[in-house]
Amino acid sequence: ALAQAISASVADGSARMGSIVDEAALASWAEVHGVYVEPSTIVEVEVKGRADAESRNIQAKAGKCKIWVCRHCGHHFTITGAKGARDGKKISEHAVTSAKLLIGKKPAGCPSITEKALQELLCAGLDAADEKLQELMEE
Repeated sequence: ALAQAISASVADGSARMGSIVDEAALASWAEVHGVYVEPSTIVEVEVKGRADAESRNIQAKAGKCKIWVCRHCGHHFTITGAKGARDGKKISEHAVTSAKLLIGKKPAGCPSITEKALQELLCAGLDAADEKLQELMEE
């Protein structure tokens, strides 16, 4: 069973270097470091990145679909289901992707995530967080 879990997590790209990503820990991380906004709802979200002296509030408005809002940078994106595995992957990719990569004029990854948040992802088995930590150390 363990071999199947490792094979499955490697095959779907949710693990790096053979580690097993703790999906429950990842879901918990998403709850702490972001806010889920239900469809047709407006919510005030407190945002504070690693370089911010003080937090700021932003207004997050979900249209017809549920969204997840990052508490570090305020970026939001559509969530497909009830906090499913695909959503966890989307959220973790936002956290660990380099902010130096651009999609249009916006960073592909979270430009404001904290070292502590990335360390929590490492503890959850997301090895890609180590690369982002290295990037932050080089800034």
